[in-house]
Amino acid sequence: MSLPLGPSGRTRRLGPLPYGPAGAEGAERPGGSGLRTLCEAWTGSWRDNGTTGTTERRPCLHQTLWLDHGTDPVNSSYGYILMPGASRRAVAARAADRTGLEILDNSDICQSVAVRSLGLTAANLWRAAAVAAPTVTSPTSVVVRRCGRTATLHISEPMRAGQPLELVWGRSVGRVLRAAPSVEVLDTGPHLRLRVTPGAADVVHGCEVATG
Repeated sequence: MSLPLGPSGRTRRLGPLPYGPAGAEGAERPGGSGLRTLCEAWTGSWRDNGTTGTTERRPCLHQTLWLDHGTDPVNSSYGYILMPGASRRAVAARAADRTGLEILDNSDICQSVAVRSLGLTAANLWRAAAVAAPTVTSPTSVVVRRCGRTATLHISEPMRAGQPLELVWGRSVGRVLRAAPSVEVLDTGPHLRLRVTPGAADVVHGCEVATG
């Protein structure tokens, strides 16, 4: 992960940072070497990234963060949170907080998190999956926000293939309060089953339900 920091002509190389929640730079890696960083000066233009944009070349600092997990790790994983604009104190407080955000899944099938205090669950499902929550028939991004006895599902299809997909949310649903025209309700009751026709545009498709 590389972060642009600002213009400079110098390169700084730092060793491993301590892991654990004690410091703002702390990164947990049980039994590992901790978070490593590299700060270096890059020079480039927007045109380097494609056929459009300015050709003006500008210098900037890039901060690269990585975990040295060795060669061909087996059953290894890690997690991180991006906090743009956060102060050192805010990052340290977040690192010490074990109640705010919970990682539910972190696999090559699904990555999902929950913030219980906000009633919020967010998931990226990288392929059709019958073992994750929710289950889907194609790659899908889902954000669920629960408030009292209602829940709102926000669904998108990042691949933009435009083909219909089905989603099953394994929660009891009494009735659908409203749904986007692209969302067809196939079943309610012990679980909610939807068919979404996303089209090829990058659009979020919503559905609000009364939970059981």
